[in-house]
Parts: sequence; C-alpha cells; structure tokens
Amino acid sequence: MAKTALPYSRNNLSVLGKARKAARYFDIGASEDEVALWFGVSTVTIGNWMKLLSINPGLIAEVERGTVSASAAIQVADNPKAQQTLIQKARAGATSKPGRPKGKAVTARPNRTAVRKMYDQLTNEGTSQAQKAMAQALGWVLGVVSNEDFISRVSGS
Repeated sequence: MAKTALPYSRNNLSVLGKARKAARYFDIGASEDEVALWFGVSTVTIGNWMKLLSINPGLIAEVERGTVSASAAIQVADNPKAQQTLIQKARAGATSKPGRPKGKAVTARPNRTAVRKMYDQLTNEGTSQAQKAMAQALGWVLGVVSNEDFISRVSGS
C-alpha cells in the first residue's frame, strides 16, 4: 500500500509551532519520513525544525517575537556563541529580518506606468466591449475615470 500525503490543515502555525507539532509526532513514534509526508515538506525541513527546537531558549523567544527569523536561528543552531550574539543584536534593536515588520504582508503593487500603458492601449479605437470594460476599470484605478462614470458603465445604465 502506497503512502499518500495527509493534508495538514494548520497553515496558520508559525515555523516554531510546526516544529513543536512535528516533535510531538516523533514522541509518539513517527518516523522522519512520515512526519515530512504529513506536513508536505522534505526531511531536510523537518531536520531544520528540530534544530530550531534545540537552540538557546532566549533565541527561541526572539524568534517568537519576530525579531530574529527562524532561518537565521537555524543557521547558528550549532554555535552557542553565535546564538548569544544574535540574541544581543535582537535585543539591541538590530533585527535579522530587515524590510518589514512582523505581521505585515508583502503586497505587490502594480507599476503605475505599465497600468497606464495598458489603459491607453485598451482605449484605442477598434477594441471590443470587454476591452472597453477593462479600460474603464483601469481608468478608475488610475483616477482617470470618475466613480460615477465607472459605476454607470459597469451597471450598463
């Protein structure tokens, strides 16, 4: 009988949460291959999660706070001195996660010039009704078309 991946539905768990859950599976006798299959990840990832659980509790706390990334903590898992240095940097305000604060999703923003070019192409003569509707939507996004014009065109009035 072939093994199939079980859908692991707790996608909202942090890396530490998944690592703790995987450790509980090991405690009840699951193999590394089985745990990897259940989570839908590689055995290397499972090994990294277990490394994460073996680091300094102070560093685990910084990972939970979001001041140190899990990958940065895993990189120093075998070096207690580097772990202490990372804890000190995190507590001093130097984060290993530059760019965005914890909990803020990275959202792609469309290139305004590209959107404007698409709008101009769609408003040329010879375009279909669907293309004109798309042009109206893009015009509304760009602020070229007023709310009233957009709503009247969309509703068909």
